[in-house]
Amino acid sequence: MSDYEVSVQQLNDLLMDENGDFRMPSKHFNEVYPGIYLGDESVATDVRRLQKLGVTHILNAAEGKLLMHVDTCAEFYADSGITYHGIPASDTDQFDLSTYFQEGADYIEMALAHKHGEGKVYVHCQKGYSRSASIVIAYLMICHGMDARVAVATVREKREIGPNDGFLRQLCHLNDKLQDNRRCTVWSMLYETVLVRLLMSSLKAVLLGHAGVLDVCLRAKLFCSAGAAGFFSLSHGVLAKD
Repeated sequence: MSDYEVSVQQLNDLLMDENGDFRMPSKHFNEVYPGIYLGDESVATDVRRLQKLGVTHILNAAEGKLLMHVDTCAEFYADSGITYHGIPASDTDQFDLSTYFQEGADYIEMALAHKHGEGKVYVHCQKGYSRSASIVIAYLMICHGMDARVAVATVREKREIGPNDGFLRQLCHLNDKLQDNRRCTVWSMLYETVLVRLLMSSLKAVLLGHAGVLDVCLRAKLFCSAGAAGFFSLSHGVLAKD
């Protein structure tokens, strides 16, 4: 396991209390991150209470009419000033919640940006324990660059939660994907920086008459096709000259 890889067991360890037990939420809702309320269906269906909290958006992570779901929709919040979005997730290990991670993160981000950053979002499922908690954790990972362990600990500090192992596994995969993307971005930025410096130094050599245009083109071609080992060798030479 590499430094950034995370296991389901590591996340479960963060979710347990000091006695090694999982605990159900002690409150109907908690503000788990500035502007983000995580809670159960009792508050989600109490429009007046949501308005008193200043909630501008609601994200139902258990939309549907089946057992263990919450049957609300945009019409339920009509004329309340609250914007609604639903995700029809089931709280089972087999349900692929990861297909909604980006969608949920984008909605939460948009909600918080409402009225120049004054928006508040209530994210819920039936109990505010597994589905909705997983969506909030994914948001913190995607939009705030948190490692899965940090994101889980951040939410758990404010509320008792317990995403099922299937969701935790999907969050582990999301963690790997995001870390890989960040590493690729860093390498891409380094590559572009070195290439620009190479071209600038080569152009300077041409202007001073120390190299011809053909030499510059050959050097650039060599750099682009050098591969990892060649990249390190050539980039070291280019950066060392600056």
